[in-house]
Order: sequence, then C-alpha cells, then structure tokens
Amino acid sequence: IPQEPKPTPFVPCMHWLLLATGNVVYSLVALGMLATVSGLSMFGTDRQVYYREAAAGLNKLAYFWALDAWGHAGMLLRSSVYLIMYYTFSQPRAVVWQMYFVTCAIYYSCTGMAYLLSQVMSPSAAQLTAAVTALINALMASKFATSGVMGFLNTISYARWGLEGYVIAEANRLTGVWLLARCADLAAFHYDVTRFWYAIKVLFYIGFGTRLAACLGLLTLHRDKTL
Repeated sequence: IPQEPKPTPFVPCMHWLLLATGNVVYSLVALGMLATVSGLSMFGTDRQVYYREAAAGLNKLAYFWALDAWGHAGMLLRSSVYLIMYYTFSQPRAVVWQMYFVTCAIYYSCTGMAYLLSQVMSPSAAQLTAAVTALINALMASKFATSGVMGFLNTISYARWGLEGYVIAEANRLTGVWLLARCADLAAFHYDVTRFWYAIKVLFYIGFGTRLAACLGLLTLHRDKTL
C-alpha cells in the first residue's frame, strides 16, 4: 500500500523574506542603472558648452546646483513611473508612500554617484563604470556583510540601504502568524524594523556626499579648459 507523503514543514516568514529579498535585489539593479545612466547625461553631454561658458565668467557653483535642482523634478517623475510598474507586477504588501520614499532616496543616491563619475571619467567609461557599480552594489547588499572590508563597503552601498528600506516596508505590513517570525528573520539579515527612516537618511547622505564630491571635481578638474 503506498504511503501518503509527509507534509512539508511550513516556515511562515523566512521563506517569504528570502523570496522578497531576491526580487528586490533585481529591482535595485534596474533602478540603479536607470538612475545612473540618466544622471550621467546631466553634466556629461554638454561639456563643451560648459567649458565655453565657464571661460566667459559662468558661476560654476550656481551652474552645478541649478542643474542638480532641475534634476530633482526628473527624479520625482522617474521614480513615480518606475514604482507604478514595479508595484503593478510584483504586488508588494508595503504601502505605496513608503515604497515611493525608498525609490526616491535610491534614485537620489545613484544620481549623485553618476554626477561624480561624469566629472572624473569620459562619457563612455562613465557609462560602463556606472553599470558595473550598480551590479557590485547589489551583489554586496545580498551578502549581508557586517565586518571587514565588505562590511565597510556595504555601509556606503546604496543597494544595502535600499534593500533594507524595501524589506522593512514589507515587514511592517505582516500580521498574525507572519508577525511572530518577523523579528527573528529581520535579525538574520541584520535589519531592524524600526530603522526605516534611518535607511532613508543614509541614502540621502550618500547622495549629498557624492554631490559635494562632484561639485569639487567640477571646480578643480579641467581648469585649463575653462580659463
């Protein structure tokens, strides 16, 4: 007489968190590439115009921060379009406004890195570096390293904090039996359910810090072409 198969043990939350984390990592790669490629064109496509205007007396600081302010409108619009498609296909549990905050913060940090790359590299090299940087950041975020060189690089990775923001936004919507295992599963990822806004702030710090570095590069590099 054939025996009935034994039921598979049910793991309430860990399996779901692992699945959600894997899906979010792919989303971080796509969003990072979208943001960096669009950010490279902000300062990389009109270099000759900038050199001519700077030689004529253009205020470089005003030029940089004016373009950056104009880029914020594109950031809000592109983040909305991306989130609409992502939310439609993945159907996450998280509320829309939390997902939108995380998406905008990721976009802001990635465009800051793109500004910096556009100042120190040629346009073709900057595009390749931007794509590789997005992939490396997503790879480091999925390893959950907290010590050593990898741990340090993880602390300044946009993907690490973006992943934490997305996962916490999802975990905050868990109820019932899912809620019982949530804290232990987040601890396995070294995440804290109360650190949602901290992850958002770190992403904005990364974006602002890379913008300051890009502004410094604009003021100091290629000075022979702006005289």
